[in-house]
Amino acid sequence: MKNAFLVAIAVLVVLVVGVAGVVSMYSTKHDTAVEFESNIKRLYDASENDLSKYTLSIKDKTQISELYVGDLRAVIGEYFNGKQGVSEKQVMSFIQQHIPNLDSKIYQELLATIEAGRTQFANTQKMKIDQCASYDKFLNGFWNKKIIDSAVFPTKEKAHYCVVVSDKQTRTAMETGIQEPINLKR
Repeated sequence: MKNAFLVAIAVLVVLVVGVAGVVSMYSTKHDTAVEFESNIKRLYDASENDLSKYTLSIKDKTQISELYVGDLRAVIGEYFNGKQGVSEKQVMSFIQQHIPNLDSKIYQELLATIEAGRTQFANTQKMKIDQCASYDKFLNGFWNKKIIDSAVFPTKEKAHYCVVVSDKQTRTAMETGIQEPINLKR
């Protein structure tokens, strides 16, 4: 009788420890997925912040009228996002059209600011791409795929936040498998 009682206690302890282990494993995987999604959103927001910061920096340096700030933000956004045909020259042309007497020192500062902004934006995009790839690997892991609730993870926003920002020519080449030579003449 005493042995049966000890066996029953041992089985109960094993069951409690097993259930606690499964719950702990599930909550750890869930928390990791939440952390990935949070980091992806943070990097998406950082990209937007980079674009805004450099737009405001250029606006402050050039003192462009509030009437043109939206247009300036659009031109810089197209440049940072690599839109085909939008280069540093187009950004500077936009600024010169709205400030014809721009000092050459400020012009040089603007070129440096634009290049630094483009580099920062590209670095943030690379970090976001790496985070999205790591998250996909995590979600598709053998045990993770069985444990993580596919109705919850990944969230619908992940697809939007993980979009690679690219220019039209590159996107077309990647989709078709055909690369066109760069045409410098218009």
